[in-house]
Amino acid sequence: MKIVSVTDIHGHPDGRKTLDSIIGALSPDLLVICGDITTFGPASFAESILFGLKARCAAVPGNCDPDDVLRVIEKRCISLHGRRESIDGIDFVGIGGAPCCSFTTPRELADEEIESLLSPVMTKGCVLVTHAPPLGILDLTRSGKRLGSKVVADCVSKFKPRLVLSGHVHEDRGVVEQGGTVFANPGPLKDGHMVVAELSGAKTTAVMLDVPDRIKVR
Repeated sequence: MKIVSVTDIHGHPDGRKTLDSIIGALSPDLLVICGDITTFGPASFAESILFGLKARCAAVPGNCDPDDVLRVIEKRCISLHGRRESIDGIDFVGIGGAPCCSFTTPRELADEEIESLLSPVMTKGCVLVTHAPPLGILDLTRSGKRLGSKVVADCVSKFKPRLVLSGHVHEDRGVVEQGGTVFANPGPLKDGHMVVAELSGAKTTAVMLDVPDRIKVR
């Protein structure tokens, strides 16, 4: 299975054009969007991103995506927020939003809420799609603060997913392998970044790429 993972579109007006160019160039089996499609809405922008995509799409909302954006995700693609879905025989599990912090964004979750949404749907060796990274992995800001989730990290330690796709922390993009799990934070699509992951038998790989038609930062 070929997966293209993107995140943090943040309402960029060229977001859909870029997704179309990615799908046309790479023909992924699945497009995964790791949240922050918008910056506090509107839902109409999420609709313009997700409606009529020429690839299967699975997504979670980001901390900047309000409830009406989540409803668009649930209507227009495979919503993984607090859910498990079998896609081509592989369990995909997800959690949107981010741990509570000082950002006062629409979808900040207490640890107890993350636990109640995520733990019941986790399975061994799944693909985990999360907006906020696990604490300590691809979550370091320029100021030296870590914005990852301890609950997500605990679930990773317990269930050992084969692949963890995240976003949220724009500056800590990358791919790392740790404890048999591949972790990937593509960095913002609005800045022209994505990850391509391949699941082949028991083998999991992921590489960082720039999009074919790079979006310029406004």
